[in-house]
Amino acid sequence: MPRLTSGAFLHARLAALVAACGAAGCGGNSVAPPDGVPANVVCTDQRQPSLVSGWNTELSPDYVGLYQRTGPVGELGQAVLAESSGKACSGATVPEDCAALLGASEPEQGFNKSGQITVKDYFLYTAGDTVGSIGSLAELKNVLGPIDTANEAAVVLWAADRPVSCSDILVVEDGYLAHSSRALSDCPVTVQPIDVHVATDATLSQTDVGKPRVSQACAGRRPPGMRAGAGRGAARPAGDCLARIAQLELASVVAFTLLEQELEAHGAPLELRQRCRAAADDEARHARAVTTLSQRFGGAPGPVRVPQCGLRSVFELALENAREGEVRELYGATVAAWQAAHAADAGVAQIFAAIARDEADHAALAFDIGAWLDSRLSDAERAQVASEKRRALTQLRSELEAPLDAALSTNVGLPTAEQALSLLGALERELLAA
Repeated sequence: MPRLTSGAFLHARLAALVAACGAAGCGGNSVAPPDGVPANVVCTDQRQPSLVSGWNTELSPDYVGLYQRTGPVGELGQAVLAESSGKACSGATVPEDCAALLGASEPEQGFNKSGQITVKDYFLYTAGDTVGSIGSLAELKNVLGPIDTANEAAVVLWAADRPVSCSDILVVEDGYLAHSSRALSDCPVTVQPIDVHVATDATLSQTDVGKPRVSQACAGRRPPGMRAGAGRGAARPAGDCLARIAQLELASVVAFTLLEQELEAHGAPLELRQRCRAAADDEARHARAVTTLSQRFGGAPGPVRVPQCGLRSVFELALENAREGEVRELYGATVAAWQAAHAADAGVAQIFAAIARDEADHAALAFDIGAWLDSRLSDAERAQVASEKRRALTQLRSELEAPLDAALSTNVGLPTAEQALSLLGALERELLAA
């Protein structure tokens, strides 16, 4: 097994491999947006529906704010105001008392609570002397009343894990219709375009539209038990694809954070732990950059759910590192280099050029972690780790066989099935021969 301790050296090897593989054409399919009349919706600068504007309620609130708290389970950080409309307590008899009550208000329940990294979203509002909070879909429906504006439909969709873009909301005879998607599988990343109907009583119903879209295989390090929730649907496949890539980048933040903690518990060298921490910072930066890209194409990533788990053994870490690090991270670095060279969109190419360099560092880290873990295993365990790597390669190869939408090869620069299999074959011959 080669020691790939230099990310710069590995990046150069992967760039040469990408250049040698060449390009090939591919086909695909696209899905037309649903029929209907475009809705009059209040949008943010990112062309997402405002979640705090356009509410037509009996309360007539002076102020609505969407707040978010994030952090590990049991250690949620300070509340951050994500979006607001109106002026808090502007209609209150005693504004100071209203402001004090608003500052002390937070619902016990919140939206999107899950996993190792918890996200708690909730609304606060003021209406005259009334201060209220909303932390569940039932409370939201009670405050909104009949769904009779496009933004009310958008916030119900968001609360139900079906966020949409402004252009996706249409007016139909009996409510609103939105184009969205639901996840079918994480590996390969496959989404099913859907139409979601929002009735005036906030009841949701959905219908599959067209064929599922295969975006790409899962590349990069995933945390144990990861489940990726649905993101905002996009009429263009590139929006779906980039949103799912951003989800995987976000999942890698959790994976490296957990890995650093477990390596420390097992007495790993400080240098390896510091590199894990740096990798988590890299992945957070990647997630932000790719999220911005996905919004350009009408998509947005959904939440990433990671269940809590106890400390894993050195052997269990070695199995995961072989699968997620030495195989999937290495392949992810290769695909990012391919995207940097082949994406027709200049913004996509520029961002993935930077990602490719970081991911090469992460792949090199995986091999160094593997070497340290290997020194603590028995001969039988080392044989099982080698078998796990072969199994991971077989699984990845099966994911890469799925046909890819032509738009993803052009705009996003992903390799076609033929090209991806060629890249993986080259990796096996040159860097994974042992």
